[in-house]
Amino acid sequence: VSGVNLCLQSGAQISGTVYAGGNPLENANVAALVISTYEGGDWNLQGVAWANTDETGNYTLTVSPGGEYYVRSQPNAPWLEQWYSNATAFTSATLVTPTVEMPASEIDFNLDEGALIGGHVMAENSPASNVLMQVFLVVTNGGEGWFFQSIAETRTDAEGSYLVTVPPDVDYYVAAQPDGTQWVAQLYSNAFSLASATTVRP
Repeated sequence: VSGVNLCLQSGAQISGTVYAGGNPLENANVAALVISTYEGGDWNLQGVAWANTDETGNYTLTVSPGGEYYVRSQPNAPWLEQWYSNATAFTSATLVTPTVEMPASEIDFNLDEGALIGGHVMAENSPASNVLMQVFLVVTNGGEGWFFQSIAETRTDAEGSYLVTVPPDVDYYVAAQPDGTQWVAQLYSNAFSLASATTVRP
């Protein structure tokens, strides 16, 4: 099919520097995200631009002009994820609204060092790769019930190993969620319900 033509337009830029321990941090992923809403009131966060910081900790994102964006830094261990500006979750983050004429610059991050949770996942006697590992809290909702609050997630590598960074001195649940295999989800330690699971406090 011919004639499927496109006309590109200038984008707006978001830029800044990621610091860790006072020093520029290389290879930290930075993303711009928006809230997408659906019929019935459901919503989720959708990433629209991504970049990794260079050797000087700098990054630049290009987004559609005039939108409102959350900006998040996801570094490697042992540094904690952070939302602009100095927020631990998007609910307390500051929105960024760049335009072509007025880019959003100095959207910087100063990351804190976290605690580590890691281990191995085995399926029978073999390493289980690509298993989704989730670290979460169970939060009570003012006497009206409770909900899961995700803190960190990753996937196991070829050796079945995983490592995540979390805020220290908190009790966490750790879950293994295999994808579409014969294996069932499991909580640490060898549990299949919250009531019998063991929390981890790094």
